[in-house]
Amino acid sequence: MIRLLTASPIVWLALIMSALTVGWCLNLLRKLAHPHLRICTYMVTLVCVFQAVRLLRDQGVIVIPVNSTVVSVVELCVTLLYFCLILIFQIQNHESRRDHVRLRLAEASENSKIVSDPIPQRHVLQKASVT
Repeated sequence: MIRLLTASPIVWLALIMSALTVGWCLNLLRKLAHPHLRICTYMVTLVCVFQAVRLLRDQGVIVIPVNSTVVSVVELCVTLLYFCLILIFQIQNHESRRDHVRLRLAEASENSKIVSDPIPQRHVLQKASVT
């Protein structure tokens, strides 16, 4: 591995980034509640592991026979990952807009209650002073 660092520091950096990404994904999996986010995180983890193995194989550090079916499955996972990420962005955008509308409606109803209903506040103050 030290030979790899001196021969190709960019590949070494890519391996470190792959390892950090896998660790981050595994840490994130425990915190995610939505199934679509968990699926995308699993896919990112799989792609990072495969990419790290591919880099090690291309540099001659490990010798693994290449199976074209595995490569095809990983390429499919990468393509599905792009698709899933776009779907997640669309879902998040829709939820954000819906939450913004709900917040505006809640603020509007709260402001109308404050302006139109000052009597119960005086009534509460009178009860407190009587007891």
